[in-house]
Amino acid sequence: MTHSTQRRRRQRTHVCAILLGDSSPISRRFQRVNPEYIQGNPKVVIEHLKVNPKIAYANDNFEESSNRIVRDHGIAILGEHSTHHTTRWGVVSSIDRTTTLLRGAGWAVLNSSPPMNSSVYVVELDKAVGEIARVRRINPDADPNLEHLYVGQTGLDPQERFERHMRGHQASPDVRRFGLHLNMTFLRRDNPMTEVEALREENSLAASLRSKKHTVVGGH
Repeated sequence: MTHSTQRRRRQRTHVCAILLGDSSPISRRFQRVNPEYIQGNPKVVIEHLKVNPKIAYANDNFEESSNRIVRDHGIAILGEHSTHHTTRWGVVSSIDRTTTLLRGAGWAVLNSSPPMNSSVYVVELDKAVGEIARVRRINPDADPNLEHLYVGQTGLDPQERFERHMRGHQASPDVRRFGLHLNMTFLRRDNPMTEVEALREENSLAASLRSKKHTVVGGH
């Protein structure tokens, strides 16, 4: 096992549902995002933590939570709604999936609605990227005459993110070596969107462009 593999395995983020006491209030803001709540059903907050929640909240002590509602009203970790992940996609999709599940069951999830602060973007690449064996493997049916593209998602302005790629700051090596310019004409929906929407659209758009025989990288 390589050092980088060991490091990736250590970088886990835990997602957990924290059960709140009966006295926890549901403000008008939270009423709006929980329209199916059935009075008397559980109320929870879904958190994501860098450490195991059983360690962070040993003995169901929530005094150190960064969330005021959890500090004031948390009573237990719901183990059946606790997961861990090594990717950002795993974290945000788990939060979204758990929120949808519990609200659909008539529970109240006292998390704010996710902000619309993410964007999908497309970078056109020099066609030399298509000569890389790794790129050929993931694009076996590509037409070399069509645009070669990188699909990504970001919480920044897409132009700023592209410029960071080109400076080598948290950059895709494919964009840094072969990036030409943004080409947002390939987008299928408007920015901005929530992070989970952007991650889903990034993957879906990359697959769609690949099915149209473009050479595509990114789209994690």
